[in-house]
This record gives sequence, structure tokens and C-alpha cells, in this order.
Amino acid sequence: MKSAISKPNLPLVLIHGWSAHSGYFAEVAERFSEQRQVLTPDLPGHRGQPCVPETASIEYLGDWLHDYLQRQSIEKAVFCGWSMGAHVLLSYLQRHGLAKVAGIVIEDMSPRILNTENWTLGLKSGLNHTNNLSLIAAIETSWPKKAQYTAEAIFATNGGADDDDEPHPRQEWVNQETQQNNPQLLARFWESMSQQDFRKFLPDIQCPALIISGAKSQLYETESGQYFADAMPNAKHLVFTESGHAPHLEEPERFVESVERFMSYAVLRS
Repeated sequence: MKSAISKPNLPLVLIHGWSAHSGYFAEVAERFSEQRQVLTPDLPGHRGQPCVPETASIEYLGDWLHDYLQRQSIEKAVFCGWSMGAHVLLSYLQRHGLAKVAGIVIEDMSPRILNTENWTLGLKSGLNHTNNLSLIAAIETSWPKKAQYTAEAIFATNGGADDDDEPHPRQEWVNQETQQNNPQLLARFWESMSQQDFRKFLPDIQCPALIISGAKSQLYETESGQYFADAMPNAKHLVFTESGHAPHLEEPERFVESVERFMSYAVLRS
């Protein structure tokens, strides 16, 4: 049994989203690092990390995360998965268990991104199987245009379409970073992500969980976050009223405070 002295210093693992990289967490990671070890891995297929299309899948990333934790000698940590990073985290938990997990944070995501007649809490766009096929093709063939849309969709602002709406200060940086991705790899990861459905698995996640939603998210309804909280035995839902899809970029101070408060609770339960 670990000593109480070591518990407050549990590491925090921040897992980025689709087409992003660890740099998206730079500001909050610096603040978290004042209190604890922070790990911000670049997932395979992102920021030039090696990956081949044949293995580009959420399951592969879940297994990669397991191996990464082994390499970093992590015995116990709190994990935060943003967007696709939440699916990577859930895949890791499903495939490798919760032995290393003191708590999890899920940031603005849905357990299933495709909509059906019986499931309407996927992407706000109404993405379904049919138009998802067109989207995957467009990612491969028209990535510069899709990358710009992706950058704009991250933030609460819609890029200035309204008179009083100004683009987020980081939007141009996000656009430049997004453009540098390999569209073939992104298409495969998106295809795999669109096949995921973690709804039946959620009740098995017994550890403390914090679900964060952006009230102004262009991608997911806050009800998607509430679904996580209702389905998981020990989860709390927190809505960031001024954020879109990336509360850690849009309300970083509140994000750090909220996650640190949650980690204190998770430590007591671990």
C-alpha cells in the first residue's frame, strides 16, 4: 500500500484530440506542473509521430497508451482525454483495465459520435453513417479546407460570422498546426473513431470521473456530457459556460482549478 505522502503527487496524463498534439495543452500543463508530474504525449500519427495507415485506429492508440505508461513507469495517475483523446482513454481502459487509474476526466466528447434514429447525442452536425463516408473521403482529398473548418469548430466563436463575434486568439495558430497533419492517417483515425461506441462500457468504469462540457461547443451537446455522468457510477458533470470544444484553451484557469479539485477527490478515493 502506498504511503499518504506520495498520493498528492499523482501524475496527470493529458491526451490530445484528433488532428491536435500535446502543444494544445501547453498552458494548462505548465500550471499543473507546479503541483505534480504532467505527461502530454504526442499520439502516433500526430505531430510527425510514426504511424502507418494499416494500424491507425483507436484500439491501436489505446494499446500505445498502455505501452507508453509502461515506458514512463507510471503506477497510478489521473487521465484527461480531450475529444478523440477521450476515446483513446476509454479504449485503453476497456482493453487494459483500471489498475493504473485513480480518476479520469473526459473533455467535450460523446461516447458515440455517429447519430442514428435512436441516438442523437453524437456530433451536432447530425453526422450519420452515410454522410460520414463522404466526410472521410473529404479528409483525404480536401484536407486544407477541412483543416480550417476543424480549427474554427474548436472554439466557441464561429470565426467572426456574427458582427460581435471575434475569432479566438489561438485560432490561427490552431489552423496552422492542423494543416500540418497527414490526411491519410487522419482519415483512418476518424474512420475508426466513428466506429466506436462506449455506451455499454461506461457502467464498468468505477473510478471517480469528471465530465467537462463546453456550453458553446460547436461539436457536442452538453447532454452528451450528461450522458457520461449518468452512465458512470462515480461521475460529475461540469459545464464551462464560456467555452466551446476546448475548455482547456478557452477557460484555462477554471479548467486547472476544476481538475486540481477533482484530483484531490480522486486521491482520497484511490
